[in-house]
Amino acid sequence: MKKLIYIFIILACSTIRYSSAQNNAGKTDDVGRISITAFVEENMNGMPQGAREFLTNKLQQITTNNGLGGGSANPRFVITAQVVTLTKDIVPGPPAMIAQNLQVTFYIVDYQERIIFNTVSIMVKGVGTNDTKAYIQAIKQIQPSSTELKQFVELAKVKLLEYYNSHCDILIKKAETLASQKRYEEALFQLTTVPEVCLDCYNLAMDKSTEVYKQYVENKCMEDLTKAKTAWASYDEASALFYLADIFPDTKCFDEAQRLVTEIKDHKCAAALGAAQGAWGGHNYVEAARNLAQVPTDSKCAKEANNLAAEIRNEIKDWDSEYKKYQQEYAFRYDQWTTEDNRKDIQQSSDNDYRKNEAYDLQKREIEARRAVGVAWAENSHWGWYSFGGWLW
Repeated sequence: MKKLIYIFIILACSTIRYSSAQNNAGKTDDVGRISITAFVEENMNGMPQGAREFLTNKLQQITTNNGLGGGSANPRFVITAQVVTLTKDIVPGPPAMIAQNLQVTFYIVDYQERIIFNTVSIMVKGVGTNDTKAYIQAIKQIQPSSTELKQFVELAKVKLLEYYNSHCDILIKKAETLASQKRYEEALFQLTTVPEVCLDCYNLAMDKSTEVYKQYVENKCMEDLTKAKTAWASYDEASALFYLADIFPDTKCFDEAQRLVTEIKDHKCAAALGAAQGAWGGHNYVEAARNLAQVPTDSKCAKEANNLAAEIRNEIKDWDSEYKKYQQEYAFRYDQWTTEDNRKDIQQSSDNDYRKNEAYDLQKREIEARRAVGVAWAENSHWGWYSFGGWLW
């Protein structure tokens, strides 16, 4: 199923501009498509874990209240905070209490470009029977809907839009450079996380991402084909087919990959048929069924295998049930590979969908496929959150 969806996306027409965004550089009420993720650095100045989670929740409330709520799926734009303890006193009890004054500094940043769009500091006080409770009581005083924080977010939105509208050519050039270095996933992350509300830059980035995505797919095709050939050189059929399953009809190396699949299938056919013939010669119909079930139905000796199965069926009453049991076990090994006939079916399905005026949806799904590649790079690379504080404070 994953493969069919992927092929469906690849076959989608990439010339249709996905232009649902509406741009107005000075307009900040149309910001539903700018997503900002809340993040608090671990072990920040010794802040207890419970207080850290409470502060993260406050940051989420700030973005949600201002229509910018986001998630880790696209963590390019971040709202974070740095907490500094100004004073800490022990108040005699019983029970003894901890009283502390905190300075909380908020930041909205573009983590990818290392840009701080805006910052603001507020003072809060908290009292509790331990550090965690004192921190939480102080953080409770932060009002996400306060005028000060709303102005902080509004100014950050304006600066964000101004930045992308004035630096788009630099961003596109950077993505081109990354692609030329075969850092396609990083380039796609750079391009597909441009806010939709920055229409001009967004459209340029989407056009460029189509080009980079095709380069990525072609490069991955060659890499997977090479890995498949290496695996098959040692007759590692499972690994070879695993890599070949990720090669799609819209790539230049598909035909070569298909020839390798045919070679693997024919080799498997000859080996399985020979073993089945030997098993049946010894009147072991169970072993014969197990081997015949492994014969690919479109391999060159499939007809001979079917004839042997028919011969056994005439003599063994339980043959069909035994054979079907093994068929279910082995069928999945080859059903990932899309044959030429399937490719035509998918193309026809794609054409029909366009005739039903679903081109917009297909284009959107293609954009999501590009974005998924970039986000996967972000999640799996050293870009991760653990290094966040290294440049900000």
